[in-house]
Amino acid sequence: MKVNCDFLPVEYKSFLLDTTALGMAVAFAAATLVACTFSFSRAASERGRLTKEQGRLSNELTEVINQLRSITYDQAAIQDLITKFNFIQKAMGATDYPFLRFYQALENALPRTSDTQLKRISITKLTKSDGERFAILGRAESRSDVTQLEKNLVQSRTGAKQNFQEVKVLSTAVEKTDQWTFEMQFTFVP
Repeated sequence: MKVNCDFLPVEYKSFLLDTTALGMAVAFAAATLVACTFSFSRAASERGRLTKEQGRLSNELTEVINQLRSITYDQAAIQDLITKFNFIQKAMGATDYPFLRFYQALENALPRTSDTQLKRISITKLTKSDGERFAILGRAESRSDVTQLEKNLVQSRTGAKQNFQEVKVLSTAVEKTDQWTFEMQFTFVP
């Protein structure tokens, strides 16, 4: 026994295929396919252009990095600045300001004439090396002034504490102008 159940109305069963609608659907599908193909090809060419640009910029960046690595800095000048900054930082952190005592003790050690109190030595260069070690270059009226400066530095005291230690005259020379040049090293005890 066979049961036939058909719930679809008759007008829908005899529906004829509309060729205009079918043609429009095929045309729309073809247009969409062409548009997608064009879009993908354009994206591919843009991706290729951007890849080339990325490679060029990457090469430029590598060049700049290599140039920066090749730059050398004067390490002695950098170390000299660091030493000076450390001295200033250490001096500013102290409560009794030892850099003032340093300059005052050095000033007091310079030999003077007895009648006019003029200094007979001029310091042309003062440099600080490791720790509290200093070197001075200067000019003096005579060799005895250099010896007197050395003696004054050794005898310089603040209370019971000696201000300068390991005082050494490294070199002396006479110039054409009857002035002596000298180089001296010492350690300052803050």
